[in-house]
Order: sequence, then structure tokens, then C-alpha cells
Amino acid sequence: WILTFNFVNIAWIFFRAENLDTAISLLKSMFGIVWVEFDARARLIPHFLSNIQGRNETLIYLILAFIVCLCFKNSIDLTRGFKPTKTYIMATMLLFWIPAIMLILNPYSEFIYFNF
Repeated sequence: WILTFNFVNIAWIFFRAENLDTAISLLKSMFGIVWVEFDARARLIPHFLSNIQGRNETLIYLILAFIVCLCFKNSIDLTRGFKPTKTYIMATMLLFWIPAIMLILNPYSEFIYFNF
């Protein structure tokens, strides 16, 4: 997945650049040795957290999501060993039919922004 992610990011440069010369110069700056000097404030973690309004919970959620993505099985692996049982079939039917019945039983409400 790392190769796919990087390929998509690199390919996206050609779609977002104004012309081919801009895209090539951006790729050269990405992969060339370019010295970038950061402001002293950019090295601090609180400055990093200011982009997420200083909320530590957001950083924790990002770390947990990263762990879940890397450590647990993906959907393809989960479906390989899946054997449908009556319980799964009934649960799937309920998840489909309950909202459908609720939509059918609700009275008709006119779209109020029809004339705009």
C-alpha cells in the first residue's frame, strides 16, 4: 500500500500542475537535495498540534487509525474465510429492510425548496 500511495501522490502532481515544466520542477524539488530551513517554531510539537486546534484527542485518533490500518486484516482478508450463516443473512436482511420500511411508513413531505 505504500507503493500505491506514493505512486498516486506522484501521479497527482501532473494533474494539479499548470504545465509539464511546473510538474517536472516540482518533482525535481521533491526528490532532489534541497535544503529547507524551518522556523524555530516549526520544530515544536505544540505548533504541530495548532493545526488541529491543539486537541490531543485528534492526535490520539490519528495514531489509533494508523495502528488499525496496519495491524488488522483488510476487507479482502476478512472475506476469504467468510462463511454465510443464517444469523448473518438475517442480520443483513434486517439492516436493509428496517430502513426501507421506515421510509415507506413515513408520510410524504413536500420538498420545500422546489420553486427556488
